[in-house]
Parts: sequence; C-alpha cells; structure tokens
Amino acid sequence: MRDVMKTNLSQMQLIKISDLLFDNIESVFDKLDVKFYESSKSYIGRCPVHGGDKSSALYIYTDGHTQKGNWICTTRGCHSVFQPTLIGFIRGVLSHQRYDWQKKGDKFETFDNTLKFISDTLKIDFDNIEVNYEELEKKKFLAQTRWNIPMAK
Repeated sequence: MRDVMKTNLSQMQLIKISDLLFDNIESVFDKLDVKFYESSKSYIGRCPVHGGDKSSALYIYTDGHTQKGNWICTTRGCHSVFQPTLIGFIRGVLSHQRYDWQKKGDKFETFDNTLKFISDTLKIDFDNIEVNYEELEKKKFLAQTRWNIPMAK
C-alpha cells in the first residue's frame, strides 16, 4: 500500500469503495474498535464519532435509498459534519480517536488519511478499483424503485 492516498477518485469509485466497506462491515467495526448490534434494517449503537454514551444514538442502515451504509447520529448530528456515508463515518470515528473530535470546529482527520485507513483495512489499492458502471446504475435504480413503489393494502 502507498503511504499517501490520492483524492481524485470519481464518485463511482467512491460508491464502489463504500460497497466494499459495507460488504466487510464487521471487520471495519473491529478495526475501528466500535460495537454495534444489528437490527432488521440497521446497526445501532453509541456514536463513536463524538464519543457518545447513549446506546441507540447512531444508526448505520443496511438498506438505503441509493446506497447501503448511510448513517445518522441522533444526538449531535455528526452525520451533518461528516458525510453520511461509510467513508464519512470512518473519517468521523478516526477524527474522534485521533484528535478527540466532539463537535463542529474541532480538528478532524484528513480525507487522504481516511482513504489510507480504508485501503489498509480492506487490503486494496485504489488504483486497481474497477467500476462496473452498468452494475452500479442498476443497483441505484433498483434501490430507488423499491422506495417509490406504493405498498399494497
């Protein structure tokens, strides 16, 4: 793995990385040393981004409107400071662990260092990430369609 990550990844590559993170979510949780319990549609636990103690403050959704792994902090809104994606979640957790981040304005982890953590955790080189654009568009379409289909009564 390289010491420095590039930040010129396309949106589709970032989506692919998020998908890989979600496929390996348990090992990501282990590497970050965070604990969640799984419900039918989400992982729920304390918010490791701001270091909260409320046991149901953070939700990481296992199904999403366009992408799995979207998250929300219900106590401090950490998801509005860090992107509500798994990459943003990891950046937030690293910010708390490395710089004691607790609120907007506190020092936070760089995007490059977040990508390095992800690359090291997943043992992948982002230069070799191939995006199947057709597959990603199909997944996005199917996710949006599920949300737009009226429920039968």
